[in-house]
Amino acid sequence: MITVTRSLVRQFRSVVRRALTERPAGNINNRVVFRCGSDGLRMQVATPQAAIEYHQPGEFQTEDLSLPMEFLADVEGRSPDAITLESQASGKVLASWTDRGIPQMIQYEAPRDHNTSGTIPPLPKIFESNPPELLTALQDAVTITPRERIRYALDCLQLRGKDGKIVATDGRQVLVQGGFQFPWPGDVLVPASPVFACRELANDEPVGVGLIDDWVALRIGPWTIWLHVDREGRFPKVDDLFHQPTAAASRVSIEAVDAEVLADALPRLPSDETTDQPITLDLNGRVVVRARPAGQTRPTDLILSRSTLTGVAGSTTFCRPSPTGAS
Repeated sequence: MITVTRSLVRQFRSVVRRALTERPAGNINNRVVFRCGSDGLRMQVATPQAAIEYHQPGEFQTEDLSLPMEFLADVEGRSPDAITLESQASGKVLASWTDRGIPQMIQYEAPRDHNTSGTIPPLPKIFESNPPELLTALQDAVTITPRERIRYALDCLQLRGKDGKIVATDGRQVLVQGGFQFPWPGDVLVPASPVFACRELANDEPVGVGLIDDWVALRIGPWTIWLHVDREGRFPKVDDLFHQPTAAASRVSIEAVDAEVLADALPRLPSDETTDQPITLDLNGRVVVRARPAGQTRPTDLILSRSTLTGVAGSTTFCRPSPTGAS
């Protein structure tokens, strides 16, 4: 017999739905697996593209149960009421709980083929610890990735082991975030999964990152998330877009006060386009950030009066980044 709460099942279902939304779930017979033993209770779902595990430490009687995916929707709830899962002599699994004081029971067929339950990938031997900010960085990276690929694997994130960077692009803008630790020497591509934005994942916990075979694993508190590495996809050479600072003909020094004003005002500046939201940096004697409201010929200017220009005067237009921290 295995006991879990309705609220835990609800949390687990939320994470699973996010993890499996963007990529094919693989075998339609994928099931929820409960594994109990001396190291605790584990709830698992595995597909060819992603796998999720929730681990509750403790001492439990050894038992494995497998239920269809609809079990999660059938029993989830906001209350901490207990759900009891029992193996029947017929081979079925009986789930019983109470809903507002009314007893509920559902029988589920046990899988005829255990392979339909999916196989959770092994754990990496090494998990590199990262600050909680890694989860936020992954969320930001996902916001600019398209859902479908055409020529390049733009629906993936590039995780660079050598310099600890996350790179994402939609072909028009590039987001590069660094300062992280990945335990592999080269670059790997993983799906740009919405799972990183799940509220159920603690955003104040360290994030462990590991690689084993064709899986990148992330460990956040009681959760472990595996994402399948895309070995065949091609990612754009975004480094070619960034020139060396020494080759710059113009250099702008933005003072701290101007930087605070710009960070606050940038998301609110008007734009005549809803997709790219272009803004112009005008360097003609003054440092001016210029945006044009829709339907108007006169632009809105944000003058950075404390900032200075060194070198050649000019101007450049670029797309306003949706997340913060773009390079």
